[in-house]
Amino acid sequence: MNVPLYLLTVAHLICAAGGAQHHSLERQLLEEEISSGRRTCRLYCRVGIGFHLQIHPDGRVNGSHEPNQLSVLELFAVSQGVIGIKGVYSNRFLAMNKRGRLHATEWFTDDCKFRERFQENSYNTYASVIHRNHRTGREWFVALNKRGKAKMGSSPRVKSQHVSTHFLPRVSLYDKIEQGFTITDRSKERRKAALPPPPKPPLAKNRELARKLVEHGHKGTVLSREEFEEKKAAAQAPEAVKSNTFYSRSQPMTLASAGKELKDNFLKALAEREEANRSGKMTSVIFIRDHNTLGQEVSGYIDYAHRLKTQDFEPYFSGKKRLMPGRSDL
Repeated sequence: MNVPLYLLTVAHLICAAGGAQHHSLERQLLEEEISSGRRTCRLYCRVGIGFHLQIHPDGRVNGSHEPNQLSVLELFAVSQGVIGIKGVYSNRFLAMNKRGRLHATEWFTDDCKFRERFQENSYNTYASVIHRNHRTGREWFVALNKRGKAKMGSSPRVKSQHVSTHFLPRVSLYDKIEQGFTITDRSKERRKAALPPPPKPPLAKNRELARKLVEHGHKGTVLSREEFEEKKAAAQAPEAVKSNTFYSRSQPMTLASAGKELKDNFLKALAEREEANRSGKMTSVIFIRDHNTLGQEVSGYIDYAHRLKTQDFEPYFSGKKRLMPGRSDL
């Protein structure tokens, strides 16, 4: 008996048995995946420009022209001809309430059961199992309008013959491995943050101040910070006095109560406080209760300083008008 030939034959038999077992295991897993009735796809509706049904995490349901993560759906069998639709990334189930409105819910209920039917044009329709028109028996279908919004299944226009209820399951192998996360290179952000800010250009005000210091005879002298601040204040002082003098001369304060003989104590009190309220030294709030021209009682608080800036008080001090609360007053 040839021992090496015998051992070689036994080795070939063992490898063949192992390969057959491996292939049978792969086939078994594939059959289990098919028999489970679960499929990951996108439901494409050709209404309008074409939309993919998408389920949002907040419970909204609509359509998107471009495929995205929210449009990746998992269709699973509940019973014969009845399926459930779940958003893979939103983790919510498609549902239809008793009024025919589409929404998404976290828990699978009877509202989430839909009857799937295959049409002659290779598209599918999905009708609610428990909700329908009980008077006529008409089914309520999942549908999108031409703008990608979810239509009411109870609408009489939503029928199985209409294109808005036709959906084509689009299977993509890439959707099964897509995880929806983004890798960002943080080192670039750190390098950008480490760069020093660009130097600020010198301001025209500083150049003007340097010119004034040169004109005052400080050219070529080394000054400390304290000396520079003193020279700076000395150079700016004449300009401040000049601007204050010009402002006081160009804008003299005119009082609306000046030259008026006031007999009303209320107007006298307003006249005494007019100058202080105009200059901003005081802010007076006046409470007034009076009757308007219709005889109705009107009351409110008036910001005296604000009224002086926005209105002419000469008619009030002259007695031509009565001071009354306005719409902007409290």
